[in-house]
Formats: sequence, structure tokens, C-alpha cells
Amino acid sequence: MRSRSLAAFLGGMLLFAATTSEATLHTVRQDGSGDFTNLTAAVAGSTSGDSIEIGPGIYDEGATVEIGKRLVVYSVAGAASTVLTGNGTHPILWLPGVMVQVKGLTFRDGWGGAVRIGSYANIEDCVFENNRAASGAALYIYGRVALYDDVSVRRCLFTGGLATSAGSAAYVDRGAEPRFEDCVFDNNRTDPGGNSFGLGGALDFFYAEHSSVYRCLFTSNVSPGLGSAIASYFSEMLVLENTFVGNTSGVNGGTVYLNRGESRNFHSNIVAGETQGYGLVVVINYVAHVGCN
Repeated sequence: MRSRSLAAFLGGMLLFAATTSEATLHTVRQDGSGDFTNLTAAVAGSTSGDSIEIGPGIYDEGATVEIGKRLVVYSVAGAASTVLTGNGTHPILWLPGVMVQVKGLTFRDGWGGAVRIGSYANIEDCVFENNRAASGAALYIYGRVALYDDVSVRRCLFTGGLATSAGSAAYVDRGAEPRFEDCVFDNNRTDPGGNSFGLGGALDFFYAEHSSVYRCLFTSNVSPGLGSAIASYFSEMLVLENTFVGNTSGVNGGTVYLNRGESRNFHSNIVAGETQGYGLVVVINYVAHVGCN
């Protein structure tokens, strides 16, 4: 009898431990019907492994939201009706290095990079519009971990971004290893003004590793310098099965500009309508090898 009671007690304790360790779903609703009315409070009230579901609305958090916990953050109604805004004054999200999944949100009017990513992030089905920065107006990706594809960006729309130096949609800094897949880059511009020239009208890679751009569409992106769609310096790149149409670079700049790097692979892409430069420019030991358009 005593052994049965002990077994029942231990079983109950194990069930309690399993129950209390389960992830919690937190809801964010502007009308007060959820657990929180803003994302900042929801992140503060969550623990690693939880999920945060955001209801429709335009959310102005007033400052950058740092997510240093392993969370899933998603909208209940999709990106078209769920907007996080930086009001042109600050970055919107900062993901310093813990795996965070973000899905179905619009990031609008961020300043200094709408989303800044250290390492480990999955960004899916999001919209980035009218963001501004010196480099990486929509995404600024930096840092490195010991895994390939530590940052994945899938089925996202980047539009209306403006960078004054490089990468109006995304700037990928030293050692980062992102993968862009099935995304659309439309009407982004890198333009420092004056006599200077920008790099990467949509994407700019600088000493990035194992980076890939796969099945994406690039239209109407502009860089008065090099790489109206993509510019890459000293980076390991795979550019595969993308379509580039109607982008504008500086004279001899190229829709895609690949300048040195241990491995640069450009395969099965469609390049058409580059208005000034070449379709593809590859630089090896400071000598440019120009290609199709």
C-alpha cells in the first residue's frame, strides 16, 4: 500500500513538472482582450520556449524591442493587418543571438535597420516597407555561429527601403550565414547622394559566409554604384534560380556584382532589363569579368 502511494506521488510530481515546463501562449490585443496590449510587455512576461500571438493593428512600441529569449512571435491575421512601426526614429526588433521565429508581420518605417539580427532567426511571411538606414534598412544581419543557414528569411516582401550606404533591403556583415528564399525585392534604393555611390540596391554582403539567395524576384531596385540587386565583397555566395528584371545600377555596375570571395556560384538565374550596367559583374584580383544581360 505504501509503495503504491509513493508511486502515485512520484507520478503526480512528474506530471506536474511536465505540465509546468510546457510552453505558454501569450496573446497581444490592442483592445485589451488579450494577455497584453503590446509586444514589449509580452516579451517581458514570457519565458524561453513560449509563443506570442499578435492580433491585428498598428503597434508603436516607442522603442526597440529586444528579444533575448527563444520565442515564437507571429500574427493571428497575417502581415497585411498586423504592423509594427518604428515611426522613422528607431529599429523595431533586436534579436541579439537566441533562436527567435517571426512570422506574418509587417515592419514599417524602421530607422537604423527595422530588424537587427545577431544570430539564429527564422523570418517568414513578413513585409518590410519604407525602412531607412545607412546600411541594412530592413535587415541588418551580423555575427556568426557554427551552423550553416543560421538566419533564414523565407517568403518575405521588401519594398520601399532606402539605405545611404549599402543594402537597402538587407546588409549582411562579417561571418553571418543567411539564406534568402522565395522573397520579393521591389523598389528598394541605395543612394548616398552627391558624388558617392551605393552598394547593393537590395542586398549587400560583406565578408559573409555560406550565404544563399534562392528563387527570389528582384524588380526596380536601384544603386547608382555597384549591384542594383546584389553586391558581394569577399563572401561565399550561392545565387540560384532567381529572376532579376528592370533593376538600375551605375554605369558598368551590374545587376549582380560579385567582388572576390572564396566561392561565388551564380546558376540558373534570369537577368533582364538592367538599364545602365551589366547583368553580372564578377571581379577576380581586381579585374572585372562582365557577363550576360
